[in-house]
Amino acid sequence: MRSRTLLPYRASYIRISRLNGLGNILELIQQEENISYSKISQILEIPEAEVEKRTGLFSDVRKKILIVDDEMATLMPLKRSLESEDYAVIEAYDGLEAIKKAKEEIPDLIILDLMLPGLNGHEVCQHQATSVHFIFRAIWPSFALPLPD
Repeated sequence: MRSRTLLPYRASYIRISRLNGLGNILELIQQEENISYSKISQILEIPEAEVEKRTGLFSDVRKKILIVDDEMATLMPLKRSLESEDYAVIEAYDGLEAIKKAKEEIPDLIILDLMLPGLNGHEVCQHQATSVHFIFRAIWPSFALPLPD
């Protein structure tokens, strides 16, 4: 299970996730402020490049929203609107890309079109952790089949 918390770090606050060792990295940095990626890598037994990638997550404390839509005319205005409200917005254009980005970025919210190329919105949900919140965006044209019960 993923746990998110705010911790003080160098006179500011950072959001950390205890998923995939981020908490362990932060604890090592708090113990030794000038610890190298190499030393963290050796202690946690993970590649140095992975340490660098994970520590990069500390810099952005905004809430992350993943928007999944294959229609640019829908995606871009929504993205601009959310960014103007100071959310970090990630884009995906199909179901497979949504699954990949959700695993990499760990969003706080996923706004998901139901009708996507590849995997549809329902299939994408089946691949996600239960702690992720979803908003389904669906436009049902007049010729579409009725919604299932």
